[in-house]
Amino acid sequence: MTLNIVYTSSARSRPGVTANLTEWLDVHMSFRWRTRAQLYRMISVRMRQNASVDRILRMYSRQQKRRRRSSVPRLLDSVLTRMTEKGLPFAEALRPYIPDDEYMMILSGERAGDIGSAMDLVCDIKTRTGRIMRAARSAAFQPLMYIVVLFVYLYAMAKMVIPSLLHGVPGQHAASTSQDVLVFAANLATGANAFIILGSLIATVVAVWFSLARLTGPLRVMLEHMPPWSIYRNIQGYIWISSFIALVRAGMTDTDALAHQMHGASPWLAERLGAILARLGPRGMSLPEAMEDSGLAFPSPEVIDDIEASWGGKEAYGRLLESSKMWADEIELSTLAQAAAIKSFATTLMMLLAGALIVASNNIGSNMGGGQPM
Repeated sequence: MTLNIVYTSSARSRPGVTANLTEWLDVHMSFRWRTRAQLYRMISVRMRQNASVDRILRMYSRQQKRRRRSSVPRLLDSVLTRMTEKGLPFAEALRPYIPDDEYMMILSGERAGDIGSAMDLVCDIKTRTGRIMRAARSAAFQPLMYIVVLFVYLYAMAKMVIPSLLHGVPGQHAASTSQDVLVFAANLATGANAFIILGSLIATVVAVWFSLARLTGPLRVMLEHMPPWSIYRNIQGYIWISSFIALVRAGMTDTDALAHQMHGASPWLAERLGAILARLGPRGMSLPEAMEDSGLAFPSPEVIDDIEASWGGKEAYGRLLESSKMWADEIELSTLAQAAAIKSFATTLMMLLAGALIVASNNIGSNMGGGQPM
């Protein structure tokens, strides 16, 4: 049976680059997380002092103008216009200019009548996920940096060192093992081989990047036992469940919250939310039962176990919200451990390769000095 979900909203989607270039640049270049975080913290503080949202937005806009910044005031003016002229609530008016996870948490706070706490939650979650993402990027960057350094080293050897080594051993007619090693390694960084290897590496990186949000099915479940797919699942699972809990606590049913989150979700996330939704409603399962029965291990096996252990009663989602902070700490520690393991492996491999090349070079140099082949 196919489950069709129809979602309607008065808010438009985020601006595309071809639709309005100025607005797209304002959103993606100026209204980035650091700027949004300052706004969210101001809203959190000022709303507890009984200031209205529109007054806070105008105050922040004036502050930006005093610093000779025009992009953010333009966006905030648009938000105010959508609130006053179109009658949209704050979350819907802000929606085109912020990521979906932030919108969902702000929406939940608005529905619960506590936007200030929602802003605190957004800042807390983004800060935690930011640390996790930095660790993940560091784990990916170091091996790539080593590969670039190794290619540059081999290219320099092929152009400047290898010719003199190959023609500098007197009385040697047969190539030595050391020469063969150096020639083979240098050939990898020159000519067609270099384009093939670098092209394959770039294609692999791009394929992995696109697969994170798009690859689905049994193959994806298998890949999620290893980084970077496991790291992506853990981070996105934490972001999703934090938003989901916030929506349910704001008064949405769990099925409505899932249907709401599926709108605009990536193929990977939509597959997981659809599997949970199909089991919550038609089959009458509880949330942990639906997660386990889906077979997708989402948001993660450990989180599913924690949800099952604490499930039940009226405050189930409240307990989950408290537990989500612990999950974030565990995800951060796990990501840091995986990043450290990847860095150690990359460093060891780099040292072994560099050591082998140095030994081969020294052997040829010794032969040149002694005039005898290896």
